[in-house]
Amino acid sequence: MKSLISAAIAATFITAAPAFAKEMPKGSVDIGGASGLSVGTNIVSADNTDTVKTSTNTLLINSRYYFQKNIALSFGFVRSDIDIEVNDDNLGSTTTLLTPGLSFNKSLNDDVSLNFGAGFLIAHTRQSVNDSAGSAKGKGIQLNVELQKFISERTSLNIGGQLNKYRVKNEVNETTANITDRLFNVGVSFHFGQ
Repeated sequence: MKSLISAAIAATFITAAPAFAKEMPKGSVDIGGASGLSVGTNIVSADNTDTVKTSTNTLLINSRYYFQKNIALSFGFVRSDIDIEVNDDNLGSTTTLLTPGLSFNKSLNDDVSLNFGAGFLIAHTRQSVNDSAGSAKGKGIQLNVELQKFISERTSLNIGGQLNKYRVKNEVNETTANITDRLFNVGVSFHFGQ
């Protein structure tokens, strides 16, 4: 996946055309993602458990449909794989987040824009502790900001941050956990219909 992203970035630099003001017109769409370049920190507070800090391996994919100039309906997909060791227990977790929301684009100059987003979050987490497994579901909110540097008319390199706050409930033992994810990522987006 890293080599695919690297090839796309290299091809875009080679074919880069002069960019234009980065207003996003009604009817345009962008699709982007990041993989292997994301770094995250989770702070998990669960019933009868100390706070645990972790690092994550994350894949992010997002899309936006601009139904008005610079205002978009957005949809995101986040998958995080986490390995934790706490008090001699080996813990693992795979979390999938679906994030429908709204996004606002602000053109900063001819080839740079800033995108702000907020949305709802639907979470599904599968945990493993030593040899046993369980799952939890929940919901929450997501906030994000992303700086887009257009390297051609249809391609941008992105750097951004995302805050996810959600509460999940284990389906078997009914314990709950409040989760805060802070994700920082670098990726690429492709823009259509401009």
